This record gives sequence, C-alpha cells and structure tokens, in this order.
Amino acid sequence: MDLFLPMIRADFAITDCYHRGDAAALDVPLTLFTGHDDPEVPEDKLAAWEAFGPSGFARHDFPGDHFFLHTEEERLLAVLAETLLNRGGQGG
Repeated sequence: MDLFLPMIRADFAITDCYHRGDAAALDVPLTLFTGHDDPEVPEDKLAAWEAFGPSGFARHDFPGDHFFLHTEEERLLAVLAETLLNRGGQGG
C-alpha cells in the first residue's frame, strides 16, 4: 500500500481537475482497446473517441473489465503488434 497509494491518489487528483476543453482531432489514425465489461468507462465515452481520429479509427473490444489487459495480455499484444505493423507504411 505504501508504494501504490501515492500513485492512486495522484491519478484521482488528475481526474478531479481534468477538463478536455475544445481539443482538436488528431491527424493520425487512432486505435482504441477496451474491456467489453468495463464498468469504469461508459459506452458513450468510448464512442466519442472516434471523433478524434478522422485519419482513421479502429476499436478492439476484449473480454473482461477495466483490467482486461491482464487477462487478455497475449491477444492484446498480438493485436497491438499487428496494428503497429500495418500502420508502419502509413507515415505513423
């Protein structure tokens, strides 16, 4: 707890004061990785990311919740590697 509690408090402090404002879309393709049963992030928040990727947007839903990256690590890394390799020739 002594190690992780300061990090968790810092994360909450950031989210308490964060305001996106009028952020512009990014001129790069975006890929979103999500846990299908994540109670922390509502569907409308996930779907909103597409507006920031007019140069391309892909979404990959994995079985699991907010910590799907632990239970789906092998598959996540495979999809991530494929995504990066496919975008290598696109200037990104």
